[in-house]
Amino acid sequence: MRAFRPSFGRSGGGDGTLFVFLAALAVAVPTVAFLWSVTRAMENENAAWREERGELLRLRLGDARRAVDAHLSDLVSGKVAPFDRVGELQPEEIFLEVARRELADGLVVLGEDGSALFPRPPEHRGVDDLGEVDMRALEICDRYVLEGGGEAERAAVGLSVLRRLSEEGLEGARDAGGRLLYPNLLLATLRGIGAGHRRFGPLLEELKGTLESGGVMPFSQRLFLARELAEFEPGFALPAAGAEALTARALGEGLVLPASGVMSRVPGREGLWSILSTDRRFLALFEGGRLSDDLQAVAEEAVGGGSLRVEAVAPDGGGRAGASPAGA
Repeated sequence: MRAFRPSFGRSGGGDGTLFVFLAALAVAVPTVAFLWSVTRAMENENAAWREERGELLRLRLGDARRAVDAHLSDLVSGKVAPFDRVGELQPEEIFLEVARRELADGLVVLGEDGSALFPRPPEHRGVDDLGEVDMRALEICDRYVLEGGGEAERAAVGLSVLRRLSEEGLEGARDAGGRLLYPNLLLATLRGIGAGHRRFGPLLEELKGTLESGGVMPFSQRLFLARELAEFEPGFALPAAGAEALTARALGEGLVLPASGVMSRVPGREGLWSILSTDRRFLALFEGGRLSDDLQAVAEEAVGGGSLRVEAVAPDGGGRAGASPAGA
């Protein structure tokens, strides 16, 4: 009796092929399961690592933010020299010290009533607001003003006016815009007498001293006289001229104080920011780029470098700090 043997295709080796297929399937199924288990385990391990790494970043970022907050807090609370020496130093000395140490790009030193002590903004007064000293000085100036005349006459007039103002103690007299009359007359007289006159050198030094030490002169007048004085002495510049020019640009024609202890935009001045101290005695001014650089240095010191990189973004970019792996 013949045994029945099923046939798969024409070839007599079909059952061998089936065997090989079934054998391969038997091996592949547990292999795929093993690889899937290994992949899941690696994914779980990576997820745990990422979570741990993220937590570390959050902790370090918190350190950076706290350091930045403390830095700004010290600044606005007056704990940083020379802000902590109010009463000991003159307003212009505080300004120069802040500029020298690069604690801010500009600064307004304020009086107890909130008015600017240095740099002093222009005033807007009428003739009726002028004091007796101011009126007397204007009277002397008007008396000696000549229409026309040569250089010798103008020189004589300038020297005569300066002498009269000095004799009567009127060097502090101002015009209706708050500008000091005496320094402007010094400049006019220097132009009149010329460098060859025997009084030229002493008067030039007097004008330089007035600009370098006088905190009662409006900033617009100081900057103007400094530019004009460079005509006689090339290279002359006010101490911290850049800080004073930026402060003048920030203030414009008036002084608007923001809320104390808060980083605020300077109205109408793109890229400028200010912080009013909590005692309302100092208005520190910052440019956006400089501010971010300073805060980044503070933040980097807080995280201690290593594998983390901290980036402090100026308030124009949202006022935030970020931490990421180095090289990212």
